[in-house]
Amino acid sequence: MAQGRRLVHADLLAMEEADRRLGWRPRPAPLILAVNLEPCLMCLGAAMSLGVERIYYGIESPTDGAATIGAVRRPARDDMAFSRFPEIVGGIRQDEVGAQFARYAATATSTRLREWAANLAGLPACSFPSPLDNSSRAGLDFESPRKGPERMIGTATTSLDDRIKELVEQGKQREEIISILGIGKSSLYRRMNKLGLTRELLSHAAAIPWRVREPHIMATEAQYLRLLSQSIQGHNATTPAERNSAFSWARALIEDGMDITYRDQWRVIPADKSNWHIKRVYDAAVKGRKRSGLSA
Repeated sequence: MAQGRRLVHADLLAMEEADRRLGWRPRPAPLILAVNLEPCLMCLGAAMSLGVERIYYGIESPTDGAATIGAVRRPARDDMAFSRFPEIVGGIRQDEVGAQFARYAATATSTRLREWAANLAGLPACSFPSPLDNSSRAGLDFESPRKGPERMIGTATTSLDDRIKELVEQGKQREEIISILGIGKSSLYRRMNKLGLTRELLSHAAAIPWRVREPHIMATEAQYLRLLSQSIQGHNATTPAERNSAFSWARALIEDGMDITYRDQWRVIPADKSNWHIKRVYDAAVKGRKRSGLSA
């Protein structure tokens, strides 16, 4: 935006620089892209062409985010380096990213950009009437976090214990909480024991029966399976839109005669109809949703 051009995205510029330095030489280490905002389709395609193996982002882009495409992508061939879809992990340092967009919204000269940044920060655009009117900024909390299940939890003054309680109430598993809050495993367990929360977590073992490696715990497939598992157990902390996304993903796999499995990474495979995992989970989730009266 600072350069006044539509195609100059920060992640794209970073990848262009990496491409200039690395060229066609073998990569000395796996390429990892870290960005504040969920990549768009253009930048995701560039990441695939560059051979990026993993992408971390802070908050979702509701207008052009492309992270969920991997769940429904069906390439004719996936044995070429430039066709490999990177692993994507969202929700990294969300409070800092939300505050960054809040600060930008307070100084942007364009009304459209101001509204865009305010929306990403989870704040009403009217909070930023004019970047030239310093009085309008008096009392603004630029550290105000985004609200939402996968974004900021609580407020800037919310204690870590309160955030942990809220995430547990939303049905998050320990690995998810660790990833969202950026705290150590032992620290989380200690706090959960102190708060008496160790028995309140939902079990998603039926939906995710595999031992999933830590880098893949927050992958799209894992999040959708957890959402379906929550419906099976009648848990309604998530929004209807989130649940519907998970149901649509599972339904698409079933209609295509495919299944989901995990072997070192998430894989979509032809279904064995005698042991069709995603259909079994989907059918149980439909029954659970009806039984508990969860909205579609």
